[in-house]
Amino acid sequence: MGVGGVLWVSFPVLSLWRKPNNNNMSQEIEQITKEFSAFLVEAMKAMDGNKAAGVRARKQSLIVDVMMYEFRRKSLEREREAKK
Repeated sequence: MGVGGVLWVSFPVLSLWRKPNNNNMSQEIEQITKEFSAFLVEAMKAMDGNKAAGVRARKQSLIVDVMMYEFRRKSLEREREAKK
């Protein structure tokens, strides 16, 4: 178990973010916003020529990508349940 109830699944390139059994969409949106803000900070540093920040920004973009995928999946799942 990771920090704050967050599970970290290790892969060669990144750690995937997943919260166990949490259907609270507002918390997920808040987490996505936090991670995307971190991406923006590193991306701006990379644009100024900081190569290490470019590496961090690319890694952060992969984390945000996974989080957005999970958000979309859960959102569609909730929509299907609402139609039943």
